[in-house]
Amino acid sequence: IDPLPPLTVNTVLTKDLDCSASQDAIITGTISGSFPPYTIILIQGSGSPVVSGNTFTLTTTTSGDYQFEITDSNGCTSLSGIHTVNAISLPEISLITSTPNLCSGESNGSIQVTINTAVGTPPFTINVNNDSTGINYGTQTTSLPAGNYTVTLTDSKFCTHIETITISEPTPINVSSSTVPITCVAFGVSKGSVIINGVTGGIAPYNYFVTSTNGYSASELNASGTLSTTFDVVDFGLYQINVVDANGCSVLIQDVLVASPPNDLDITMN
Repeated sequence: IDPLPPLTVNTVLTKDLDCSASQDAIITGTISGSFPPYTIILIQGSGSPVVSGNTFTLTTTTSGDYQFEITDSNGCTSLSGIHTVNAISLPEISLITSTPNLCSGESNGSIQVTINTAVGTPPFTINVNNDSTGINYGTQTTSLPAGNYTVTLTDSKFCTHIETITISEPTPINVSSSTVPITCVAFGVSKGSVIINGVTGGIAPYNYFVTSTNGYSASELNASGTLSTTFDVVDFGLYQINVVDANGCSVLIQDVLVASPPNDLDITMN
C-alpha cells in the first residue's frame, strides 16, 4: 500500500493593510497532498477563512500575527507559517515652509517640505497643487508663482497627510510722476523738472533713476516712497524713470516729456 501523500499548506500575505479603497489585508493559502475536504482554523489572529477546494482566503482589518491549522478528511493536520499583518502607520509632514516671490508676477517662490521618516511606509511622494489657479505642479517645489497651495504626502500604502501653505509676493510697484516744463523768464531760462511724487508696492527702500538720451543721468535713494523727489533738468526732451526696489524689482517709465512750450517765446519782427 502506497503511503498517503503528506498534507502541506503554503500561505502568502498577498496584501497588507493600507489606505486604499479596499483597506483589508489578504492572506491566501494553497493546500496540497492528503485528502479533502479540509477544515481550516485560525490558531493565531482573527477572522474566518473562505475555502474553495484546496485554496482559501482570509480578509482582515486587524493587524497582528496569523497562523492556520489545516485538517484533512483523515484527521491529519498541518500548520502554516506565521504571517504578520502590520498596523498602518500614517505618514507625516513634520514641517512645511515657503519662500516668497521676490517680485510681483514672477515664479521664483518655493515650498520646503520635511517628512517625518519615523512614521509612514516609504517610498514617499508629494503632490503640489496651486489652489488659487487650479494648476497641479506634481512633485515640483521650486519656481512656483504666488498663491495658496495644498501639499499632499502619500506613502507606499496610499496613506496621506495634507498641509496647506501660501507663497506670497509683493504688490506691483506703482509710480506716480509728473513734470515741470522748461520756461523762459526775465533773466534766462528756468529749469524743468522730472518729479517722482510717490511709489507704492514692492519692497522699500527704492532707488530712483532718471536718464535721457541727451546725456542726463541722476539717481536718488528714497527710504519709503512716500516723499516727493524732484530731478531738475536744463534740456527739454524725453526722459525715462526707472524705480528699483530692495528686491531688485523695477518699473521703467519711458517717454517722459519735459517740454519748452512755444507760448514762452516772444518773437518781434520789424
